Amino acid sequence: MNRTLGTGGRELEHQILEALQERISAFGDDSEIRAEETADGGIEILTAWFDRFGEHKDAVMGEFLFRDNPDGGPGGRYFCSVLTLASDMPIENIPDLSLALSVINFYIETGCFALNKPADLLVYRNTRTFSGDVSEEALRAECITEMEQAYETAAKYSTVVLALAEGSLMLEEFMALLATE
Repeated sequence: MNRTLGTGGRELEHQILEALQERISAFGDDSEIRAEETADGGIEILTAWFDRFGEHKDAVMGEFLFRDNPDGGPGGRYFCSVLTLASDMPIENIPDLSLALSVINFYIETGCFALNKPADLLVYRNTRTFSGDVSEEALRAECITEMEQAYETAAKYSTVVLALAEGSLMLEEFMALLATE
């Protein structure tokens, strides 16, 4: 069967999340697909715990899901990857961290690091738009690639980002590190 997002709908999205879950299990990490009720009938979210993340082998939570295209295009969907690196950061570190994240975001090719002020979360997020006519095989491959790219980008910068968040690396030291690259 040659399904697309437009013809396979939520069933296809679920199968893609299962394929991602299978790929995550190859890393040896735990994951689960859970349903969340929303105004549009609910979504499924693949939640994963990456226990050996980054240089210091920290544990981070990853969430992967499909969202509606706000333009309302037929069959178009967003595939979102969100990795939560830290929560409850000291308020005094947030100004320097914000500036450093802006600099890092300038250099990375996709996605961005962000602070979620109400929840005090430090996250890396990446979103990819898919039209309704992407084949099932292409969608599966692209979503796996997107998940892996989000993981690798967040892991690459996690040491410096977390050091800035906790205050063990100062903004001046961070800027000096950039100058040596």
